[in-house]
Amino acid sequence: MASEIWAHRGSSISQPENTMAAFEQAAADKAEGIELDVQRSRDGRLLVYHDENLKRLTGKDAYLATLNWADLQQLNVAANRPELGVHRIPLLEDVLEFIKGTDLKLNIELKNSNILYYGLEEEVLALVEKVGLLDQIRFSSFNHMSMTKMAAMGLGEISGLLYSELLCDPWVYAAGCGMGAIHPMFNSLQVPDLVKNCHEAGLKVNVWTIDEEVFLNSALLLKVDVIMTNLPAKAVALRNQYNQDGGLSAMQSLKKSGLLDLLAVPGS
Repeated sequence: MASEIWAHRGSSISQPENTMAAFEQAAADKAEGIELDVQRSRDGRLLVYHDENLKRLTGKDAYLATLNWADLQQLNVAANRPELGVHRIPLLEDVLEFIKGTDLKLNIELKNSNILYYGLEEEVLALVEKVGLLDQIRFSSFNHMSMTKMAAMGLGEISGLLYSELLCDPWVYAAGCGMGAIHPMFNSLQVPDLVKNCHEAGLKVNVWTIDEEVFLNSALLLKVDVIMTNLPAKAVALRNQYNQDGGLSAMQSLKKSGLLDLLAVPGS
């Protein structure tokens, strides 16, 4: 089966990232899943937002964790893209309710690497179970201690380790942490036999974040399990073409780019 396409922070090129508009657009773009980021307000609300500091998107130079929900919900998270209008930070619960009415998978990234948000794992799980959505959920984090905690809670099979560096034998490391997946940055796809070794170890390979056509095609040819992208409509179209011609167009794309001999693609 060809790779699933997950919308990274929703369809975050056409809509403001991590907003309900971006998630609704992802569904319209026929993505199979959505990836988002979760943090906690000062007064304990679980919110969907990527950066620890609010300045990049809202213009307010403050840390999300220091503000109460009443203050946070007044901010425009599309202030950096005024042409898109006004958009608010969603509550995780609101997104879960939206997902519940769809067939979409939802990858919840716990943003607990720089600010640890003690107890975030239990709080997110409790909310997911309250909504009755665990079957559609996947978990990930750059905080690998957090993910091993999820494994200890019996959720290792639906959890994955995020990383950006090139790791030695990540399939050994991730399996030892009780994970069901690795979530590498797409540069790791240059590591020979990465996908093969992970699959043999019982691990899925869910790669982020690919927008450029040649790298989308290389990921398809490598048969990764999930491609996370800011451009899900484009990725879905390429994946559909891959299914139609057995990867011929994808291989031609790599040959045309001149990168075929540099990427670890089977048959190259």
